[in-house]
Amino acid sequence: MDAHFLADSTQKAAPKKKRGEGEVFPHEIPAEEWPEWKVQDAEEFKKIVDSGALRILSVEESKQVWARLEAEGKTDRVIPSRMVRRYKPGEGPGAPRVKKSRFCIRGDKDPDILSLSRFAPTVTTSNLQVIFQVAANRRFRGLVGDLKSAFTQSRPLQRSGGPLYCRSFHGSMPGLQEGQLAEIILGCYGLVDAPLDWRLTLTDFIQAELGYKQSSLDPCTYLLFDKDGEDGEEELQGVISVEVDDLLMFGGEKHEKKIQQLQERFTFGKMREIDAQGVDFNGRRLRKVGSDFLIDMQAFVEERLHMVELTPERKKQKKEDRKSVV
Repeated sequence: MDAHFLADSTQKAAPKKKRGEGEVFPHEIPAEEWPEWKVQDAEEFKKIVDSGALRILSVEESKQVWARLEAEGKTDRVIPSRMVRRYKPGEGPGAPRVKKSRFCIRGDKDPDILSLSRFAPTVTTSNLQVIFQVAANRRFRGLVGDLKSAFTQSRPLQRSGGPLYCRSFHGSMPGLQEGQLAEIILGCYGLVDAPLDWRLTLTDFIQAELGYKQSSLDPCTYLLFDKDGEDGEEELQGVISVEVDDLLMFGGEKHEKKIQQLQERFTFGKMREIDAQGVDFNGRRLRKVGSDFLIDMQAFVEERLHMVELTPERKKQKKEDRKSVV
């Protein structure tokens, strides 16, 4: 059997095809692993369909849609999909990787791509440090939440060009017959506007329903103020920082009641307290020991960073651009 591609993470030759971290291509998967991957694929696709993000068309309806789109010259509204398979890092340093399948739409083939708004900011490291300091000062309890299939929980897809469809490619839609299509109803991974649609869905609820205010320091951080004490002055009660589908939350009792409402509105795959054992958030391990918050990137350093060996000749070319050196 060929060596597993993850076993040689220091390969000198750059891969011909760009891959995500831990991603494995079909030809690299050993035969004995395929049964488990097929189970992962089927569970992932079923989860997407059950969420309402896709409406599966019958074979007959698929033929009718194809015929209509051909007559209108809009066959580009049928986009290929793919099943992205990766060995996802486990929780914490040294934890074994787990198999993870992710159903994705080929967003680069989206006919509306040039007209879509798609900017969705992420929280910065410097602002996270401020948030941790505030949480420590206020003795806030910390939680990390991971939303389950977040994009499929967003508002319905809105496209002026008409409905958007997807088709199977290399078995990316398990259980469908040849030529069978699915209409895309909600945001799916791979669509370039899915992160923005999800962000607006989540942050609208956080502000309009829960009463948090967007921080002037960071557009991804939301603050809860309320009157506390006899003096009637407003004090900070809670903080929510949004990192796409991961949430970092700190606060007291009033804040935690709001978080309960958040969990009733959206489906979370994980909700863990920041304790001495630690919990992962955005490549960091967060721990709380006593009244102190400790942050490290041990797992990231050990699993994703590797030494780069330079030849004596290359070491002498300190001012040369990487691409210009042969």
